Amino acid sequence: MSNFEKKSESLISGLIVVVVKEMGPEVVCNISPINDDLAFITSAHLFSLAGLMENQEKDEREVIGPIPVKNTPGIRALFFLTNVNHPNSDDQRLADHGAQLGIILLFKEDRLPEIRRAIGLIEPYLKSYFNRYDNFSVEDIDLLFGNKLFDHIVELVSKPRTRAFWYQPPNKLIEYKDPFYIDKSKDIIIVDEYEKQAYILTSPTTSPFEARKLNNTVNEMNFELYRGALGIQKMDDFMEIEPILIKYGIKTY
Repeated sequence: MSNFEKKSESLISGLIVVVVKEMGPEVVCNISPINDDLAFITSAHLFSLAGLMENQEKDEREVIGPIPVKNTPGIRALFFLTNVNHPNSDDQRLADHGAQLGIILLFKEDRLPEIRRAIGLIEPYLKSYFNRYDNFSVEDIDLLFGNKLFDHIVELVSKPRTRAFWYQPPNKLIEYKDPFYIDKSKDIIIVDEYEKQAYILTSPTTSPFEARKLNNTVNEMNFELYRGALGIQKMDDFMEIEPILIKYGIKTY
């Protein structure tokens, strides 16, 4: 089995890297199941969409998507846009302000629920990745760069982790960005993806009616994201869940 075939079995099944140079968008790296022509069309579409969104109100997310890929049924894309240095450009605007760099991640449509979960990992990772390289330039963006980035993202979304949520009525779970620092006064939901176990502690202020809805919401998440693989343990008071929090290094406020 080739390296790409192994990657394609992952949640992320392809990566395309595009840089906007003097002559427009250029596909620098296409490690994906779609051909180069379609990769270029997809990148042009996503850059145009990103331009349209600049003057519109948008949420805090900087990743655009999921978006269907033209002429490729069953495949969707996420798009992350940033800038890299281009000091040797003949275009003074690019030399002064840098070139736009687009990262396109492809995935199968039937894995959409998992992707929605993974966006919370992918976006901050990409922000951090490029913030670490203040001197990243166009010359650094090549096939080797694309392969390394693809490897990192595949590992990121494939690695089991600990997650923490609180419940927002009527039927929504809000995930903590930092799962190791949570609000003790809210309903507590801890998910251990490695051991495939979820723990629920309902806040004393939550009514029995809302507690039932919380349990139903956790069950729905279990089937939607984990295909029912999680065991679910309900706890009656904080003293029961405290050893769990200590085990995972989770602090409360």
